[in-house]
Amino acid sequence: MKIFAFAGSSSSSSINRELVKCCLNYFTNHEVRFIDLNDFEMPLFSIDEEKKGFPEAAHKFIKEIESCYLIICSLAEHNRSYTTVFKNVFNDDLTGQPWRKECYGYS
Repeated sequence: MKIFAFAGSSSSSSINRELVKCCLNYFTNHEVRFIDLNDFEMPLFSIDEEKKGFPEAAHKFIKEIESCYLIICSLAEHNRSYTTVFKNVFNDDLTGQPWRKECYGYS
């Protein structure tokens, strides 16, 4: 089973990153792709930027999602919402449906 894992934080000392790493210990017999959102650097989402086309990093991120069977992520709470780095990646979807596959559960 192919697993795509990340923390929704840009901090190098993120406790969410450590939580994801801890969860991955239960999937040692599977193909795991653990990424750092900093490797998918994108401009801040805006209508003007969207008109220019989607950055290559957005294409890479969506391909990673489409190729996996399971997504493991941990998102920090930021003013009762998720972090801006995750929101920015999430908004830079190519089709309007970033999480197209069925979602079986989340926490």
